[in-house]
Formats: sequence, structure tokens, C-alpha cells
Amino acid sequence: MRKLGATWWRHEVDHSWNSLQYHHPLSKKILIVGWPASGGVWVLKKTRFDTAGLGMGRVHNARDMEERRSLIEQLGDVFYPDPKDCPDLEL
Repeated sequence: MRKLGATWWRHEVDHSWNSLQYHHPLSKKILIVGWPASGGVWVLKKTRFDTAGLGMGRVHNARDMEERRSLIEQLGDVFYPDPKDCPDLEL
């Protein structure tokens, strides 16, 4: 799950508190990753403001990882042949 961008919550209380404070500033970064079968990782990192006109909802509606990877590539972000080189992933 962490490889797909899931957030790690140390305690259930932390998650509950965050859910109650439902605020998503437009400057907050969004991280979306795609793991192609051929290896490596595609990383899409944008602010909420930047994603508004890009149609990023399509990435969330992808049927499988290959379609997700393709959409991230079309949106023009970064490919890392070695996922350990990506500073945004905790591997």
C-alpha cells in the first residue's frame, strides 16, 4: 500500500483527528505513482491547484496499473528506472 502512496498513521487517533480536520489547501502536494510491469516507477507530484485543469481524476479511474502508468506518463511527470532513486517514496 505504501508503494501506491498510502499514508502511514502511527495511531488510529491520528487518522481520526486528521479526518475531522477536513481541509485540503490548494498548495498541498499530491503524489500518485504507477508501477509498470517492466520495472521502475512513474511519479506524478503536483499541487491540488496544478491538477485542477489536468484531468487527474482519470488516473484514479484507471482499470489496472498499466493504464495508470500510461496516464501518469501522458500528464508528463518523472520516470525513475530504479525506484530507490525517487526521493518521494519510502522504500
